[in-house]
Formats: sequence, structure tokens, C-alpha cells
Amino acid sequence: RHLAKNREHENMVRKIGWGAEWFVSQGIFDTEATIALLNDYGALCKARGIVPKKVLLTFVPCGRTKTMDFIRWLGMNVPADVEARIFSASSSSSTTTAAAATMDKVTKTTASPPSTPVQESCKLAQENLTKILESTAGCGVPLGLNVESVSGYRDEIDAT
Repeated sequence: RHLAKNREHENMVRKIGWGAEWFVSQGIFDTEATIALLNDYGALCKARGIVPKKVLLTFVPCGRTKTMDFIRWLGMNVPADVEARIFSASSSSSTTTAAAATMDKVTKTTASPPSTPVQESCKLAQENLTKILESTAGCGVPLGLNVESVSGYRDEIDAT
């Protein structure tokens, strides 16, 4: 969503008048703008008696800082805390097997395998999708999903 203007929903309705049949979002790393857009778009369509067109929500796995730089270059909004969460997974994944086994014995729990940045970004995408669906359930906008890789690295491609 164009955060500065907050009028993207009006542009979408105008594009429906020009024949648009569906819309595709940029990669979603911050849910608030997407939730506001979908709710505003649904309300505007309802007010004007227009049937909303499908919006494909795009999610982009990311496991490397180089990929994140490219994602930002493409114009996607990635809040600093989201980026920190994704890449903090790499520091936690450096935990040794011996240390994890020792921790298991001490806590008497089964440790889950350490998360990698690309796994963490996929987990975040799932959480973001859930939040969007819960927050826009009554808006009347049909949704679809698009998961795409913007990377040439196998782990990030395989995550799609």
C-alpha cells in the first residue's frame, strides 16, 4: 500500500472501471497496511455497489541479507523488527548439537531443531497470512495466495 497517500483502495476501484479483473500485492512483511487496504477497498466497493475483484496476497521467503537488500530495492516495506526476527534465526541456529542435547537433559524437554532465516521468514509469512485473514474476514474481498521467490538460492526457491 502506498503508505504516504493511503488512497490505493481508490486506485483499485478506478482500475476495476478500466477492466481490471484482479490485483497482486507486493511481498507482505508488514500486515497493518495490507489489512487497512483490504478493509478500505471492501468498504469502498460496498459503498459504490461494485463487486470487489480478487486480491492475490504475495509472500516472499527470505534467508539472506543479499535477498533482503533486493526485496527492499524492489520497494517492499520490511520493518526493522521483522528483518531482525528473520536474521536472528541464523544466530540461534548456530547452537551446537551437544549444547542442545545438554539443554534437553537439563530441561527434560524435546528441543525443536534450530530455525534458519528462510524457515523463520516462512513462519512469519504464515503468521502474517493468519492475521490478515482474521482481520479482514468480513470485508467482502476475495483473496488468493502468491508465494514467489526473488532469489537464485536453492533454499529460498524451495521455500516457495
